[in-house]
Amino acid sequence: MAGFERVFETGHVYRAEPHATSRHLTEYYSLDLEFGSLMAQRTVIQLERELLTYIFDRVKQGLCESGSVV
Repeated sequence: MAGFERVFETGHVYRAEPHATSRHLTEYYSLDLEFGSLMAQRTVIQLERELLTYIFDRVKQGLCESGSVV
């Protein structure tokens, strides 16, 4: 990982499968977390929880400020 302890990456994912229904996503954005050292499973879960909470709070804040959500 080129000397980095943690790497966070988002990326567009396309699944080349014949599913184009509301129950099967063929395209989505992925969030990948890479760690350079071994971490306890609970530590990784807590980090993911905090990161996702932060992301969703910021999205909600942006939508409220734009007037898209009441």
